[in-house]
Amino acid sequence: MRNRMAPRFLCWLVLIDVCWASSLRDELKHVTAETGVSVAMFEHGKLHTAPMGGPKNDWNEVEIPGAMGHSWSYEGMLSPDGTLAAFPYWKVHPCPSWKNCDTEASQHYFLAIAHTDGSAVRTYPGIVLPSEMCWTRDNSKLAMVAHLENDSQPQLLVLDLDSGTADHVADGKKVAVTPQCWSPDGKQLAYFAGENDQDRPGAIRIFDIRTRASRELLRDVSNCQEDRFWCVSPYPTWSPDGEWIAYFQEKAYWAVHPSGEGRRKLFRRRNALSPLQWSPDGRYALYADCCTFWDTLRCMCEIGRIHVRRLADNADVEISGDGYQNMYIPRWTWIQKKG
Repeated sequence: MRNRMAPRFLCWLVLIDVCWASSLRDELKHVTAETGVSVAMFEHGKLHTAPMGGPKNDWNEVEIPGAMGHSWSYEGMLSPDGTLAAFPYWKVHPCPSWKNCDTEASQHYFLAIAHTDGSAVRTYPGIVLPSEMCWTRDNSKLAMVAHLENDSQPQLLVLDLDSGTADHVADGKKVAVTPQCWSPDGKQLAYFAGENDQDRPGAIRIFDIRTRASRELLRDVSNCQEDRFWCVSPYPTWSPDGEWIAYFQEKAYWAVHPSGEGRRKLFRRRNALSPLQWSPDGRYALYADCCTFWDTLRCMCEIGRIHVRRLADNADVEISGDGYQNMYIPRWTWIQKKG
């Protein structure tokens, strides 16, 4: 009797999981239609919007005049409302596929910010090789890892769009910044600082724009030697209500208050590759994982998958198979178009 019950129980679990996924997929379609919230990314000078109908559907593409033909395809970040795109601007024309332009990159790639409606493009020649970009929710500031002109060392910088000035926050060699690094009021910045490089051991730190002081929130001393194939940065992300900072540790996503208190597990995902990104209302989590079945095969993984999870009940759907590229610090993020 017990042997016959086990397969039936497993079937019920599979059926429940399928029903939850279907329900969540329908819910996400309604959320997009009713609130303007979607998952999108900037790539090749285009605004791409993710399909909510399923991973086999194509991303919707809209060309951005002024960015087309000038963007470095694997970097760039949309603002939270989808009206701006920050990206490395290729001064002359895109590097041809047959040529190695890495040695020339510092001569050509500098920060540009384009309006996604094509109305304007502003360039910042003094900020070179920008990456890991992160917007404040009001689009007034942009954090990034970049070089200042004539400086060979990368830095964690904060650009004030009104004044055009870029302020130094930390050494850029050892930091990791996510697309949701800012507190909702844009006054504090969360990032990970490694001791030797961008990975563990290290600490999640919070930088205060007003006092220009940085404090340690959480120290991560995970042993990368024993778990080297699955040792990635904690990837701190700030929740939209300001109450939580999410991070990845011990093959699970966790959240802690900005005070350092109240740590709780959000959910376990042993193959996770990316930061957890909160939806604008905080109900859903956007993240990526790898297709591999074993940790030791991670380096051989060719396919990454983008998921949305409903945090209330852990219902989970795959919305896209984006390949392995740029899963760690992704260029895709939540946006919410106004009007």
